Amino acid sequence: MQPATGNATYKGAVLVNPGGPGGSGTQMVAEIGTNLTELVGEGYDVIGFDPRGTGATLPLAQCFETESELQTFAQRTPVLVNASDDSIPYSKAQDDAVAQLCQRKLGGNGSENANGTVEEWGGGRFMDTASVATDMLRIIEKLGQDKLHYFGVSYGTILGQYFASLYPEKVGRFVIDAVCDAEYYPWNSALVETEGVIDGLYSYCHLAGPAKCPLYESSIAKIKARVWNIMKTKTPLAVPFAAQGPAVVTEALLQQQILNAVYFPISGWPEFANILVAVETNNQSVLAASDFVAAAAPACNSTNEPAPWQRTNSAEYAIACSDYPLADDPAAFDAYLREMTKESPIAAPGWVGSYLACMKWRIKAKKRYTGPFAGNTSSPIFVLSNVLDPVCPLTHARRVHARFPGAGLLVQNATGHVATLTPSACTVAAVQAYFANGTLPAAGAVCQPNVLPFVGAVGGD
Repeated sequence: MQPATGNATYKGAVLVNPGGPGGSGTQMVAEIGTNLTELVGEGYDVIGFDPRGTGATLPLAQCFETESELQTFAQRTPVLVNASDDSIPYSKAQDDAVAQLCQRKLGGNGSENANGTVEEWGGGRFMDTASVATDMLRIIEKLGQDKLHYFGVSYGTILGQYFASLYPEKVGRFVIDAVCDAEYYPWNSALVETEGVIDGLYSYCHLAGPAKCPLYESSIAKIKARVWNIMKTKTPLAVPFAAQGPAVVTEALLQQQILNAVYFPISGWPEFANILVAVETNNQSVLAASDFVAAAAPACNSTNEPAPWQRTNSAEYAIACSDYPLADDPAAFDAYLREMTKESPIAAPGWVGSYLACMKWRIKAKKRYTGPFAGNTSSPIFVLSNVLDPVCPLTHARRVHARFPGAGLLVQNATGHVATLTPSACTVAAVQAYFANGTLPAAGAVCQPNVLPFVGAVGGD
């Protein structure tokens, strides 16, 4: 918990969720609690909690017995489904193995009948989002609050929609940032803005000029051509003396780095540009020291200690696959892959893995909430979105805004995932005013950022 600051009248506690699914609210507050306190303003405690299956909860959605078992398996997992001809069938087989492992671990004590069927079904059946929404209700009841004050980002906006739909009369100050539409839970329109965010690599680089962007060329088109020429003609590249041991930089690895960078372009694009130039010039000292190359040759911890909690795919699948189970239908997956590839040819190969995993997931939630995701809330919701978000597009925010009468919508003229991660005095002031007195943004309100990728500080508004 981050305690309330200032001399303002105490207004209660704000629960927070960092997304995922699988993220830990307690870890979020431990890492950025002071930032969250500044965002919500004086008079509010900020409380992080761990959704079922995550963080310090028990049972934990961690299906591997030891740290070495987890790391060894992870190193054999393809990152992109187009990495090779057998990536998709290999991923399906791996997901099937994990699904059976998790069924054994989360489905109870693992006892089997004579047919090999797991008879005991335990905590894995109760990790769905609707159950976590009810947990939030119970938390505020224990705190003596009548309403839930909430700040959720990414998947946390889905959790927020569940709560506001199930308990609309319990909604207090309620901000959802980087909104994914709960009615489109397979996220089959999630990537409609991803290519636009990627285009920002080229346009912001050109705007910043050669002094600030090492990839600078005389036109945006030439910057784009240079980027893809490096990726396709300068790889694979050996990095024999990387900090974690010998590594190989591949086009697939660089493509994955793009997917990481689109989430946080302010830091991600400059880091990616430096990596590309190092690959282009075979700058071994830069590559050997980079975290990017270290991730390509992860150290394997050989300990047989129990696997620690971390934000793992097991927790993501335990939650998401409970909320939206999928049939094991190869034709449906092929159609989904085609659809996502149309939205973003670059991002789709790294995005669709969750769909494959849910096709193989075996644990069924005891109960599911399937909608409607709408409601007349006791207090109006504050919906916040960047103008371009790589995985939770503005179109989702607009749909959610329309389904909750009286809600406010603020658009930030920035790119990347989660608006409040891009510095903007305008956005912070709007959120603070809402938490202070319920003031909503005016219709059509837009805030400008104070920092741009490569460019650095700008005026904002």
